[in-house]
Amino acid sequence: MEFDTKISPRTLYRYVDMGLIPHVSNMDLPHKRNKKDKKKTEKPRAARSAKGKSIEERPKAVNSREEDGHWEMDTVLSAKDGSLERDLGITERATRNPINIKIKNGETASVIAALDALERKLGALFPVVFRSITVDNGSEFADVEGMERSCLRPGEKRTTVYYCHPYSSSERGSNEKQNGMLRQHTKICQMSRLSYKKS
Repeated sequence: MEFDTKISPRTLYRYVDMGLIPHVSNMDLPHKRNKKDKKKTEKPRAARSAKGKSIEERPKAVNSREEDGHWEMDTVLSAKDGSLERDLGITERATRNPINIKIKNGETASVIAALDALERKLGALFPVVFRSITVDNGSEFADVEGMERSCLRPGEKRTTVYYCHPYSSSERGSNEKQNGMLRQHTKICQMSRLSYKKS
């Protein structure tokens, strides 16, 4: 006999937490759920550049995802082959299409170098494809002028950067989800390699 039933993610996580699904733990889930709610500790973040625009200034068409060309961006740190690697994760708000660029470190210069390389690759299309980019208040995004200025057309802007409110990762929801999936994918690949070595 077959049953056509659906289980919500919340219920599935609860079943895993209760140990009702053999050989599956919270660590196997895309978003680990702790049994006890822990108080969130606020990490010090760099204040957004005084010259940068707040997300409150972002046009309604961007907020409602009505047009393409508006992106969310953050750096992603993941473990691979026993070493830490950093990517620049960029997600298009309307289509959710992702771009991941390997960067040297989490410094401002590395972020700008990645955007410069992307602009050189796209040429005149860059301002069309990247009409705006929304970032958090991390120190790696402190140089708003460096991120906005064109490396191909001196004196011109290539995009407009908007800054989220402090401690508001939900304002980059699509990007946060993409970065979580990237970390999960890296973890699965690493576990597969370890299993292969053992066998």
